[in-house]
Amino acid sequence: MSADNATVRPPKRARRSPEQDNSPQHGSTSTGALLLTNHEHHPEFWFDDGNIILVTPKHMGFRIFRGLLAAQSTVFADMFASSSPSADETLDGCPVVQVADSHVDLAHLFRVLLPTSPIKWVFHLTVTKLPPLNVFTSYLQAAEPNHERVRSFDEISAVIRLAHKYHIPSIQEQALRALQAYHFTSDFDVYFGPPKNHISLHNIQHIGAVNLARLTDTPLMLPSALYGCCHIGGRLLDGWTREDGTVEHLSTDDIKRCFDAHFLLAREQAPVPSRLCAPVPLDRCTERGRCKLYVTALAGSPSLVEMVMKEDMLTDRSPLIRSLQSNSMCDGCMQVLLEWDRLERKRVWDRLPQIFGIAVDGWAKVDGKDAQS
Repeated sequence: MSADNATVRPPKRARRSPEQDNSPQHGSTSTGALLLTNHEHHPEFWFDDGNIILVTPKHMGFRIFRGLLAAQSTVFADMFASSSPSADETLDGCPVVQVADSHVDLAHLFRVLLPTSPIKWVFHLTVTKLPPLNVFTSYLQAAEPNHERVRSFDEISAVIRLAHKYHIPSIQEQALRALQAYHFTSDFDVYFGPPKNHISLHNIQHIGAVNLARLTDTPLMLPSALYGCCHIGGRLLDGWTREDGTVEHLSTDDIKRCFDAHFLLAREQAPVPSRLCAPVPLDRCTERGRCKLYVTALAGSPSLVEMVMKEDMLTDRSPLIRSLQSNSMCDGCMQVLLEWDRLERKRVWDRLPQIFGIAVDGWAKVDGKDAQS
């Protein structure tokens, strides 16, 4: 083959070392500028006088104050201390640091650590670490006077997860205590009391609550959180989709716990209609015993059985019981039934850790003793 017909191959490119692949690109544009190319400035947390820029995977930039974060998080402090950026890793003189968190979660954390709006106090929780004010309490409130801000579970979940990741124990503790105070309590009367409006919660988000309890080693949240998961149905297997698109699932063991507990709770519920007439006293009845006859007849009716069996053992049946008064049940007998219903539900509530097969110290204490013992 002649030289004229030979295929002329270009010389091979020199193989780049890993160090070269990871090195900043040189030229007129620095690495920091490249990181922020096609990135958005976060509308709430881009301060012109900020001295560090955090960039998230979905191209959102936060320009904030490193000293404020470092003072509250040892992880942030170590991260900033070890970065020591070169001139090619800065933008407008600010170091540029990439983080793995979603910009949605990060913004929720910064609204606690770096609040940008006026606050109104609602309740007090003890703070043992910087900053001196109760920043999480501030986060639960609105700028408008005399108006309490309702926070979503997504927001609180993000704060807890990132406070755990970045080791901000005071914030993690306050957020967990808020969840326990409003939703995931061991107190039967609080759990089934008036609606809690400070933190909105949907049934599917009980999946996230279980995972938060596991992440932070807060077992006292588990019985009520797992109980909530028992009401999700088949969606339990689909998981909960956070607002940033991440899908959370329960562990296989916790899914098994929910399936087993659902069966056990249904078994507790089965004898309720037939036992409904048992507590009605003849000696206190002002209707000369007619209430007991009425309830006995009602207990065997298919309509009552159907109504009761639609719910589980912990469902409040007081509306159903109060409706009996309109059918000539006396007030004394109705009050006895209401108290019986409460005690039966409380008995099952006290056994929730046993039903879910978990050990929870301090659950449902009665007369100074743990109800599980």
